[in-house]
Amino acid sequence: MRELQNNNKKSYSIGWGMLLVYTIIALLPIFVNTEQAQQIASLPMLVNIIFTVFVAVNFFGWKDMLVFYLISFVVTLIVENISVLYGIPFGFFEHYQAGPRIGNIPLTVGLGYFYYAMLGWIFADLIVGRLAEKNKWAAILGRPLIGMVVASAIDAIYDPVGSQIMGMYGYPYGGGFFGVPLSNSIGWFINVFLILFLFELASMFLLKHSHQYRWVGTPSIWHLQAVILLGLQAISPIVSFFIMPNQLVADGAGVVWNSHDLYETVSLIALHTMIFYLLVGVTTWLRRRNELSTMQETSAVKRS
Repeated sequence: MRELQNNNKKSYSIGWGMLLVYTIIALLPIFVNTEQAQQIASLPMLVNIIFTVFVAVNFFGWKDMLVFYLISFVVTLIVENISVLYGIPFGFFEHYQAGPRIGNIPLTVGLGYFYYAMLGWIFADLIVGRLAEKNKWAAILGRPLIGMVVASAIDAIYDPVGSQIMGMYGYPYGGGFFGVPLSNSIGWFINVFLILFLFELASMFLLKHSHQYRWVGTPSIWHLQAVILLGLQAISPIVSFFIMPNQLVADGAGVVWNSHDLYETVSLIALHTMIFYLLVGVTTWLRRRNELSTMQETSAVKRS
């Protein structure tokens, strides 16, 4: 038991270190020129993915983490390919990234969804808690429903930047959110819900006999670190709003947008979503840790 606790402490320290690294990288554009800031714009997302993989491995173990990734990879490739061809559910869009593809979708896209969906699931698990002990299906549906909203909110602060500024993908018919259509968020809801719901079903078998299951429904340090990472997502758009030069960008429909307005809008969204998730998550974590401590003390008194 002592060895397990020591390993957990080491893992927690690594997690805190990654959060510090993310914060430094997200703030780094303040101290470099515009060209260098554009070159390192994708680094925060890379740290997001590495951190999420690390937390998922410690939370579930390698096997179940890989199952989660496989589900997100397969579901995303199917749903996005359907959308590219038929416009449902994301609307018509096109990826411009280089590299190997399956159909019309780059293989790296599945990794991005893994990060969004996993972070949403961990936040949702903190909120849902031990509801599964009283109502299993309420938890099985509750975590995907909460998680899909969280994941879609993260995407909302990155999507206009990824499409209009970085040119990673585009929507040929444009959209009211700086060239991004409303259907994109609907697609995110559907895609992430499918990922998380299928994982919930798989977890009924995969996690049932796993020692890693002890983290699910408990206010663990992993929950707290994931919630803090959500809050840190507000840094990049706000920094970009203050330091990036203004330019005119045209969406797929030919509508011209002001990049300064784009950054200001996504910063506003980040403040009202990511900071909200941070505050709700931290207060929920503190409350549930206190409840857990009280329960343990009461149990110890009864045993004595």
